[in-house]
Amino acid sequence: MYVTSADAPTAWQADALTKVLDALPEASVILRPDNTFEYWSQTARLIPFFQGGKIRDSRLAEQILHARDTGRIIERDYELTHPSAVVPWSLRVRVSPISTHHTLVLVEDRTRVLQADATRREFVVNASHELKTPVGAISLLAETIHDNADDMRAVEEFSTQLVKESRRLTKLVHEIISLARLQDGKLPARSRPILVADAINDALDRVRHAAKDRTIDLKFAPAQGGEISVHADLELLTSALQNLLENAIRYSDPGGKVRVELGIGDNVEIKISDEGIGISEEDQERIFERFYRVDPARSRSTGGTGLGLSIVKHVMGYINGSIEVDSKLGEGTTFTVKLPRIDTSSPQTISWKTSLEGSK
Repeated sequence: MYVTSADAPTAWQADALTKVLDALPEASVILRPDNTFEYWSQTARLIPFFQGGKIRDSRLAEQILHARDTGRIIERDYELTHPSAVVPWSLRVRVSPISTHHTLVLVEDRTRVLQADATRREFVVNASHELKTPVGAISLLAETIHDNADDMRAVEEFSTQLVKESRRLTKLVHEIISLARLQDGKLPARSRPILVADAINDALDRVRHAAKDRTIDLKFAPAQGGEISVHADLELLTSALQNLLENAIRYSDPGGKVRVELGIGDNVEIKISDEGIGISEEDQERIFERFYRVDPARSRSTGGTGLGLSIVKHVMGYINGSIEVDSKLGEGTTFTVKLPRIDTSSPQTISWKTSLEGSK
């Protein structure tokens, strides 16, 4: 593996060094004085710096020369673009002379770390912005009630608004915490066989009051063929379905219908459909982003936080499910949740119940 020289390692040392470098998370390269490769790890072969077994970047070559001239460890950060990469690579390169004949180059891929940091910063900024609205409203309403303490009619009117904003703030804080825990994988999950209909009925119970306020007709069509089970956390699945139902109610016109259908096939499929305003193709690409709203004014007026669909997406990842959307402007929207089946003995064709039963 190494050339013969005065300071060349023994075969045993070379083998041990090779194993050590392969075990490192960083991509590693050992260079000869002419910058040809004495050794490079498997991960180093994926780095554009080293493709073809040569130093491909003049900046890196300069860093290596500087390290040799000074005899010190030189560390620099780089950003590289590559056709195979969706986003630019953020690399931290450390160059260290390890003998008169060899130079060690370690490359740490920091792309995911920096992306995670950027995502956290964006999340904090967005969350702070969203929290300012209900907090400001609560402060203003409290001051108004204080200033009009003798006007019982005004107190009643503003206190009603105060309760509404307080509930909105509570919901927003709860969803921020839930989403953060889901993203960090710290939300406790109790995965076990559950009946899908139980999760659907629990979710329907949670949104029935909101549906009644907007005169939305909720309907649930159970699947043909009896009870259907999946392996999931009941509370997480119920929460995801609740968010989808709240979304459907929010974007439906008063007097509209929201239906839930349960189908069985290769997967268990839960379809939640509305007859609302629909979602454009452009918006469909972004609806699962945090705090993204198709109609910000309507969402705020009906208590939407912009986090519901993002929570649904993360829950699906948590329970090995998936979520799809099918929508046209002015024609309504259908979200389809797909979950792995437990019992695969049933016929593998999707079966939908045609006569919808009104949920009670």
